[in-house]
Amino acid sequence: MKKHVSFTSIGKFSTICSTLSRQYSFVGLDESGNAIYNNNLPKPTLKFKGKVKLHGTNSGVSFNEIDGIWYQSKEEIITCVPETVYKMYSEDNTMYYLNEDQFNALDVKDQKNYKKESSNDNAGFANFGTVKKDIFIEMIRTLAKENNVDLYTHTITIFGEWAGPGIQKAVGISSIPEKCMFIFASKVSHQTDISIKSYYIDSSKLKNEENRIYNIDDFPSYEIEIDFNNPKLSNNKMIEMMLEVENECPVSKQLGYPNTIGEGIVFSYNHNNILYTFKVKGDKHSNSSKVTTLKPVDNERINRIIELAQLITPGWRLEQMYNLTFDTINGGIPDIKLLGKFIKSVIADVQKEELDVIDEHGFELKDVAKYISDITKKYFFVKEEESL
Repeated sequence: MKKHVSFTSIGKFSTICSTLSRQYSFVGLDESGNAIYNNNLPKPTLKFKGKVKLHGTNSGVSFNEIDGIWYQSKEEIITCVPETVYKMYSEDNTMYYLNEDQFNALDVKDQKNYKKESSNDNAGFANFGTVKKDIFIEMIRTLAKENNVDLYTHTITIFGEWAGPGIQKAVGISSIPEKCMFIFASKVSHQTDISIKSYYIDSSKLKNEENRIYNIDDFPSYEIEIDFNNPKLSNNKMIEMMLEVENECPVSKQLGYPNTIGEGIVFSYNHNNILYTFKVKGDKHSNSSKVTTLKPVDNERINRIIELAQLITPGWRLEQMYNLTFDTINGGIPDIKLLGKFIKSVIADVQKEELDVIDEHGFELKDVAKYISDITKKYFFVKEEESL
């Protein structure tokens, strides 16, 4: 049974700081089972590696000897032709897939757990993977041999960014002549037992450039030591690195397209098979549709809220949620009927990643939600006008 294998969520630096702080401050449980933390305990100093973040779409290739090969977007399994599939979410929110024959072989009571849907491609990646499947299968079998992975009980997934012309705009990687996959990670997961933890393995040697399969490790990378006792001391250095990438994308430059905009950097550290990742991004790549600045008001508190809403709703966040809501990489266009969904997706993303910033400014999400909504609406109507 095929299942969607997800890549670790790439959050903010502050999220990683909070996670490591909790882990290294935890000393046990009290009589009621509540966690006890000692914030005076020392935190580690860790060396993070930074890789260029490409502005494309997340892609994945999974394989095991039982189910064969399949292809993924960030959210789901994809196919190069429209196909009827049956999906089920497990208790750990893993998505499992059955084809029509597999579904029909189930008992009627088990069929009720599945929902009939359709599956299709994502910016042409499944079609690319289908054409190159022998190359990907050989890569995965090589990884399995090198890492002693049994492909009859486990699945290996190769993750990459599918990038190039027609996928995103206003970035250097869109200048290359053809779409390419840029591998950045590989993951091992058990096929059926969710209690067995997944883990990442080294994929830095995987590539086949003649077939448009690159490895992000072959391009410029960055390193930074972060003292998590005083993590903010690293901010300026990371911003300096990010600006270097933003001012000229190292990947497109190496491929022969210099003087183009980059998106940012993904920093990662693998500790005991746990991958800690965070991103540092600029916003030059999202300047194609600037949001009109909201007019100031006399009330000082409202002005502070407006400034905060603008801070936590940058162009890149609006663009990301816009592309996701309207499926623009597959030809989707702005639809006023989905405006509410678009606004909710932006607010949900702010809630996920910016609550600490809102709290630092002395407000709550409900205080800024209206102004986030206003900013999002303005962005939508600019995009709608452009599409016309």
